[in-house]
Amino acid sequence: MRGPQHYRVAVVLNNLCGIALRLGRDGVAERYFGQALAIKTALVGADHPDLAQAMVNLALAQRGQGGEADAAALYQRAHELLTGTVKPGQTLLRTVKDALQSMLGG
Repeated sequence: MRGPQHYRVAVVLNNLCGIALRLGRDGVAERYFGQALAIKTALVGADHPDLAQAMVNLALAQRGQGGEADAAALYQRAHELLTGTVKPGQTLLRTVKDALQSMLGG
């Protein structure tokens, strides 16, 4: 597949969003992280563990704008996708667990 729904477009959007986050432009980052996640979901399916990183990125942007509930839901979904598919000490899984613990107090 080529064009705006290509996987590379999602990667570029993701990279640009990382820059936007560092510049404090959480709203811009949230919008484009959402687009990147939608592209990846359409390409690999909603249950693919590769979506976890995109979910974590979107959650970071949402937290930056006060969207704690939405961010927590994304972290929870990322945790579900990663559990059983990666080693327990894997970096992204640890990041997700730490974020959930800090948000939910568990």
